[in-house]
Amino acid sequence: MRTRRSIEELDISLIHGSALDIRTDTGTIDQLVESIQSNGLLQPIIVRPVDSGFEVVVGNRRFVACTRLDYKSIPCRILELDDKQAFEISLVENIQRNTLNPIEEAKAFKRYVDEFGYGGVSELSKKIGKSQEHVSKRLQLLRLPKRVQREIIRRRITPSAAYELCCVDSEYTEKLADEILREKLSLREVRRVIKSYDAMGRPAFPSREQIVQLRAAGQPSPAQKLSLKNGVVTISIPPQGLVLLTAPGH
Repeated sequence: MRTRRSIEELDISLIHGSALDIRTDTGTIDQLVESIQSNGLLQPIIVRPVDSGFEVVVGNRRFVACTRLDYKSIPCRILELDDKQAFEISLVENIQRNTLNPIEEAKAFKRYVDEFGYGGVSELSKKIGKSQEHVSKRLQLLRLPKRVQREIIRRRITPSAAYELCCVDSEYTEKLADEILREKLSLREVRRVIKSYDAMGRPAFPSREQIVQLRAAGQPSPAQKLSLKNGVVTISIPPQGLVLLTAPGH
């Protein structure tokens, strides 16, 4: 990687967006346009020279905002980069700015490891400053049905709950995802449902009523009694407060 000069003012007609852009959900840029219109472009974008001019590596939204404002030129930091270096810089920048949703991050990881063959999970984790476990778990999200992935993008299902869904047989994944959304199950409740699912002996799966019972079983009951003796706390639960789940047909 080589820097030509610290910062250069480039004709905007010579610049085009990145073909390796890893951020698919750029959202609205109206506010960014207003900010640049009021305050100017506070940070230069990073570009690299290509045959047709210059390609954006970091700052694609700022570049688009400037084109909408009919800028004739913009300040750029020019770096001599190959495809791998450009992808790595773009990925690190987006991760540091926390601009990627979990599915975008997972897809970027997959492109790095599988499609481009730039390196394995270990190398990637070092490049982006994340653990190998984080990278591996993100990649697992791509095994989930597209409908479930969309709910993760919409932040209606958390990554932690989604990781638990990866452990469920595919035929039940969407069913459990629906229950997470319908009942607004917490991570602990999701794990309780999956534990019950395992205990039933697959392929049995808790019904909606059983899932509701499991959730209720984990909530504190007014009938529970606490006692303290010799420094030990004892919780007494009346028999009617216990919930027994059985698999269908048992």
